[in-house]
Amino acid sequence: MRRLAIVALTSILLTIPPPALAASYTLIAFDVPFPDVTFTAASGINDRGEIVGVYCEGPVGGACRPHGFHYHDARFSTFDAPFAGITATRAFGINNRGQIVGLFFEDGRARAYVATWVNGAPRAK
Repeated sequence: MRRLAIVALTSILLTIPPPALAASYTLIAFDVPFPDVTFTAASGINDRGEIVGVYCEGPVGGACRPHGFHYHDARFSTFDAPFAGITATRAFGINNRGQIVGLFFEDGRARAYVATWVNGAPRAK
């Protein structure tokens, strides 16, 4: 009898749903505000709230042209690696010193970069 009571109690407890977890975050959606932008992805943020990422102009999955972006204090700035033959630039992260890491494609070859954001523009290291 005692075994039956334990099995019944366990069955009842297993059917009670767990309490819902309250959301403890705020979601802010944004897109790079330029014409023909079809894709925006944030990939890094630092303690000052500077956000970096990539956006595409043109059709996603087609001839999409990726560019890096920097967002801070409600202002977007874009950047591409400053070399001839660049077909794409992506920013992956930014540290608290404003150093941005990412990659760019030059003549079909992927290359890494580090740049520092100074006065509204990236400066190569």
